[in-house]
Amino acid sequence: MFDINTSILDEYDEEVDHEALCSYIDELMNEFARSQEAQQFEEEFDRSVYWAATFMEYAGNYFGENMAEVSSGAVDEIIFDIFPRKVSIDANKACEVISELRAFWEFLKRTRSLKNADDILVRLTDQDTEELESLLGDSRNFGMAKSFFMSGKQAGYDMSDEEQAQLFMLQYNAALLAQRQATQEVEELSSEQETYASRLSTPTLEKVASVGRNEPCPCGSGRKYKKCCGKNG
Repeated sequence: MFDINTSILDEYDEEVDHEALCSYIDELMNEFARSQEAQQFEEEFDRSVYWAATFMEYAGNYFGENMAEVSSGAVDEIIFDIFPRKVSIDANKACEVISELRAFWEFLKRTRSLKNADDILVRLTDQDTEELESLLGDSRNFGMAKSFFMSGKQAGYDMSDEEQAQLFMLQYNAALLAQRQATQEVEELSSEQETYASRLSTPTLEKVASVGRNEPCPCGSGRKYKKCCGKNG
């Protein structure tokens, strides 16, 4: 049986050892995949388990913790902050995520008797499924990479295919360029209109200095200068 307490940190600098983390995830996932908890999950959802591996990856990279060390607070942050921000998944998959993680922690509780298992299982309920679904569906929670991925998916591209992703990137960049050009043109036109309006409404010093009192006022009012802008002169 795999040692759940195996460190994922480098012994010299206490930073995450990525090779050790990958090995930790592989070993534990292989064991979990053969468990009764995983089999029940696969029968219910007709697919293999893999969200547990994603969970362990974030726990290691963000918190430097293995499954014997991870706290319920870290679990909350992973599921309800990091997943919505970084994981490109449709909101209706929230049930699968929570159900698989529940099966994973039930497996750890049964086989390892982890002290943190009960506290974590409390955070993997049907109510938490609803919360995660809401967060996954709110684009305000998306990080930049996820926003790009989900936009491509909504536009009909298969973003898991490199060629399709590149095609969407070209379309995306072209749309951005067109938007910037349109904005620049509007700003330039607005500036020209303001300048023109200013010239119509405000006589220049040269025009005021040279106009006769009985000549049309340079402001464009149609009246004589002496009865318009020059009446107080």
